[in-house]
Amino acid sequence: MKDRTAYKAGEYCICVKCNTRMPHRRGVPCRDNKCPNCGRTMFREGGYHHQLFLEKEKKKEEQEKNKKGEGASDGNHDQK
Repeated sequence: MKDRTAYKAGEYCICVKCNTRMPHRRGVPCRDNKCPNCGRTMFREGGYHHQLFLEKEKKKEEQEKNKKGEGASDGNHDQK
């Protein structure tokens, strides 16, 4: 009989706030784990919710980048 708490190779739970990784335990969803460093709920690395979070962060970064780019171009138009 296999040990149900054994780690499956290459599977981790990850904290998206501080990037702490810990091996995923079979039978225990990552969302039931709290990060030992910051206390935030963890996600399965590469899992559905982790991917959603990464996409959201990417969109945020793009929006901030666009805002900075717009602010710089607005300033240049005022100067003559």
